[in-house]
Amino acid sequence: MHIHEWAAVVAATVLALVLVFQLLLVAGAPFGHAAWGGQHQVLPTHLRWASAAAVAIIGLMAWVVLARAGLVPPGGEHVAIRTATWVFVGFFAVNTVANVVSTSSVERYVMTPATLLMVACLVTLALSPAGVAEVAS
Repeated sequence: MHIHEWAAVVAATVLALVLVFQLLLVAGAPFGHAAWGGQHQVLPTHLRWASAAAVAIIGLMAWVVLARAGLVPPGGEHVAIRTATWVFVGFFAVNTVANVVSTSSVERYVMTPATLLMVACLVTLALSPAGVAEVAS
């Protein structure tokens, strides 16, 4: 397995964990102290909707990182996949800064390293010669 494939698998795994966490928030689990600034134990309705939207976006992100590594169609050289990978690098870089300054200790001490890991994986993917393991058509 090439380094960009490992980076994609690690990133997709982190995204899957965050996706499950967001689904739990949508369902009303009392983990709000670890999300959206940590102001609520159970998220209010508007933040549950935000978490629901995050689930869809996180699922798309997971597919993009796996596609960039050539592990799922359409493959890593598709212009939309290459562009989205760089957009996600920027998103997670900004998200890392937001986690650092968050009032939630979980966001600061758990999510900051997770988003830094995502940035490293995504930069690896973005700079890689993706498609080495292109999915057979």
